[in-house]
Amino acid sequence: MRRGGSDRLFLQLIQDLGRAGDRGNVVAYVDSSHGEVKNRKPLKIEERDGVEHVTEGPGDPDDANDPLTLDVVFPGGHDQYIEIFRGIANQWSSRWRG
Repeated sequence: MRRGGSDRLFLQLIQDLGRAGDRGNVVAYVDSSHGEVKNRKPLKIEERDGVEHVTEGPGDPDDANDPLTLDVVFPGGHDQYIEIFRGIANQWSSRWRG
């Protein structure tokens, strides 16, 4: 069994269900601990060509074969997650109003 707790296992389940159904799922990771959880690598983010990429984390440092692939990360925690989805909701709302 992989380390990382129920959140980690839930993300793996979402990824696996998407693959099994040939639909794919977006796997989003919200780092609410701001890198304080000690059994995982903290997120390491590097900018290349104006785009930020996760180059390490949040996997178990002892698991070199971790199959989890993160599509979107929110290193700023839930505040960043909420801010982005509010912005998306506002854009959709303004489109529907004309």
